[in-house]
Amino acid sequence: MIGPQHAALICTVLLLGVTAYFFLGSVPLLLLKHDNPVDARFIRSFYNTYYLFALCVASATAVSYAMAGRPAFATGAAIIAMIAWVQRGKVLPMM
Repeated sequence: MIGPQHAALICTVLLLGVTAYFFLGSVPLLLLKHDNPVDARFIRSFYNTYYLFALCVASATAVSYAMAGRPAFATGAAIIAMIAWVQRGKVLPMM
């Protein structure tokens, strides 16, 4: 059986993976020229996917840290989830 410490570790690794996906995927999108609507739709879906994954994984990370008895880490992960939620509501409508 997997304990709360292991669950917190797994969720943290997943959160790092989601962040790496965004960093590695967003740099080429910022450097290339986008002049047709298909590109804009792709970029919007890329950011939407990132924000949804970050929100879900950061929420799971916050819960797992809370269950593991690590309130400071749980608060940090909850702040990351809140930032993803707020940014999704602000950035996507402007695209």
